[in-house]
Amino acid sequence: MSVSPMGIIYRCLRSNDISRPLGSYDPACRYANYTVKFCPLVGAFSTIKVGRQLNYYDQLVSVSGNFTLGFFGEEDKLYIGIWYTRDAKAEKVWVANPSKPIIPTGTIALSIDPDPDTGNLIITAGGTTLMNITDVQAGPTPNVTATLEDIGNLRLINEIDKRVLWQNFDHPTNVHLPGMKLGYYSI
Repeated sequence: MSVSPMGIIYRCLRSNDISRPLGSYDPACRYANYTVKFCPLVGAFSTIKVGRQLNYYDQLVSVSGNFTLGFFGEEDKLYIGIWYTRDAKAEKVWVANPSKPIIPTGTIALSIDPDPDTGNLIITAGGTTLMNITDVQAGPTPNVTATLEDIGNLRLINEIDKRVLWQNFDHPTNVHLPGMKLGYYSI
């Protein structure tokens, strides 16, 4: 009876079972060289584009899953922030609006302003802008994206010329992450 490649992979994965005696292995796995890739959750994404939005129940997750951006707080006071994905307490490393909570008046969302000259990150409720997170002028007809990077940096980029319009590393709150700078440098 022949065993399918998937059967061998299954057997090799099971050979690492903690119930096996230390040092024993399945002989079929001796020369096995398999890579198992775990895919992110179906709803996970790391970039917002113009015309898309992050609803209050959605989250941006960096490509490697290190950081998560999303809404948090109580029903009557919401904030948007970034935290380590694997932190059981989800302690925030950056908060966009630490002293100005969002008072929900409808369906809350984070999006990129559709105004063809700005490209600002905004928080909306029912189509009304409640708060600007950024204050940038991207220029005429920009193609702006907001991406959460694996180092915890949320960057607003004009994809036409790859210019960084804004990044949260230039606006730290109470946590200094590796890669952040002390002060603001304009080039």
